[in-house]
Amino acid sequence: MKKLLALVPVVVIMTACTSTKVAQPSPSQVQAVLAKSQTFKCDNNAEVVSVISERNGDNYANINITAPTLSLNQAAVQLKQDVSASGNRFTVSNATTAYDWAIKGSEAALTVTTNGQEFNFGCTAQ
Repeated sequence: MKKLLALVPVVVIMTACTSTKVAQPSPSQVQAVLAKSQTFKCDNNAEVVSVISERNGDNYANINITAPTLSLNQAAVQLKQDVSASGNRFTVSNATTAYDWAIKGSEAALTVTTNGQEFNFGCTAQ
């Protein structure tokens, strides 16, 4: 039994030393994503980086939001395309927070509704 207990730390150390390799994107894949991304400067020192993509016939906006007034720092949010009179509109919501991202040309608007309070940001593409 004592020999078995002495072996446990060795096994734990050996297990900790082994790692599974995670596939990393190639430089060309990173460049392809960056080429599709668009940065928007918004009211109140906010910034949104947006990448529009298509999956299974549906369009999505993958956005990273930095908004000091909401204590968001590169918060990643995926929104699905929604009905829009003109331009593109993407939305997502859960029990406490809703995001609405509307883009038309170089102008955009981000609305974040959290706990019944609405925050609006006018944005311009950079």
